[in-house]
Amino acid sequence: MEVENLGKGPWFCFICNRFFFRKHIFRNHILTHTGEKAFRCEICDKLFGRKCYLVEHKRIHTGEKPFHCSVCDKYFGHRKGLQMHIRIHTGEKPHVCHICSKRFTQYSALKDHFLTHTGEKPFACDVCGKAFVDKNRLTAHQVMHSGERPFMCDECGKSFSSKLQLRRHKIVHTPSRQHVCHLCGKSYSRKVGLQSHANTHVSVKPHACIVCNRSFLHKKSLVRHYMSHSGEGRGEKNLSFESLISNEEKGINNGNESHLDNENYQYRSR
Repeated sequence: MEVENLGKGPWFCFICNRFFFRKHIFRNHILTHTGEKAFRCEICDKLFGRKCYLVEHKRIHTGEKPFHCSVCDKYFGHRKGLQMHIRIHTGEKPHVCHICSKRFTQYSALKDHFLTHTGEKPFACDVCGKAFVDKNRLTAHQVMHSGERPFMCDECGKSFSSKLQLRRHKIVHTPSRQHVCHLCGKSYSRKVGLQSHANTHVSVKPHACIVCNRSFLHKKSLVRHYMSHSGEGRGEKNLSFESLISNEEKGINNGNESHLDNENYQYRSR
């Protein structure tokens, strides 16, 4: 379509039935129908169908970030990036899953979530074949094969292979305890601590002494108890401490551990 010879506006697009009052906007609009990409980046030669897209793209090379969040002073290279970021502050989640009604701030997050309903896992690891719902999870998984630990704790210098592992580790350095018992209000910095505490409410004592059948909540308490049978610490050698521990572990493998899991599952499900 020859735009230059159309004369004065307004200009009408016969493909989508829209009017335009500025020639350059109409010209750019026509390119969306023809697929032509007339705007080239002189740095990397990438082509764009609109000049505004080229202008935004160039900021990748220049590092320019003109869009500013007035709430947290963060800067963005694109207006759309700022708009999506502001939703973090407003709590707006316009994208809704029609299956479970869960809401998301970004459409891409909704698309990834929808795969959890379909069971589809399109991103497969080329090393072990394990498949994932989204590319981010695949990327985090692939770090395990490389041995790379790019995420470092700024408190102690310990490194981790994923952001999730680092986030869990950082709880150790913070005074807050995020895992709270809903029965008594006691809080723990790690989930495993809460799960162990939960047994005090359901009267589960999974670690039993094979000598006298006395049960204990924690394995370390059982270990201390075994000292009384083995005579360690008093110079006596009635029973081998190593054999007691070995037999106790065999007992766990024969079913005690599964019993504990069931009890913990019942507690967590309440």
